[in-house]
Amino acid sequence: PGQFTASMTAINPCDSTTATVDNIKIFTGPKASFTVNPDSIGCINTPFTFTNTSITGYNSSCQATTTYKWNFGDVSAIVTLLTNATQTHSYTTSGIFTVTLIASNSCGPDTFILHVCVNPPPVPNFTTNPSIGCSSLNVATNNTTTSANGCGPTNFTWSITSLGSICNPTGNWAYTGASTSSSINPTFIFN
Repeated sequence: PGQFTASMTAINPCDSTTATVDNIKIFTGPKASFTVNPDSIGCINTPFTFTNTSITGYNSSCQATTTYKWNFGDVSAIVTLLTNATQTHSYTTSGIFTVTLIASNSCGPDTFILHVCVNPPPVPNFTTNPSIGCSSLNVATNNTTTSANGCGPTNFTWSITSLGSICNPTGNWAYTGASTSSSINPTFIFN
């Protein structure tokens, strides 16, 4: 990028003569890029922040005039800006979305693409087997939680609350085997 002068000298046995062309101007196109927070995985109706980290180009007046077009990959309108302002965007449905930033000036466009994955809230559900029995009852769980279009693992935290009884006011229980409070399908023993 910049301004240049080109010279050429023609030489033959009679003489040498130089010709010059001035005012060769080279402009630069922008280089599109952005970062996203949270880092590519988020939740429905929770905003993502897209920070425009593009490198601007320069036009014939040495101005960094660049147009930015954001396409968030959903049904929202394309956002066109003349500044590299940070954008926030929330998704109302789950899925994987292609986010595109096109930075352009008189030298042409440059495109940068990232994918974001939007999770729905999980719908927790489980069954126990058996759910009635005598003391020292071993109970297995069957976790049927759904998290459609999940972008990452769903973590679980199990807890047991003793409601007590006349015969056993405190109620005792423990995890069995390798089960813990974060197991997908823990097993318990109730005493």
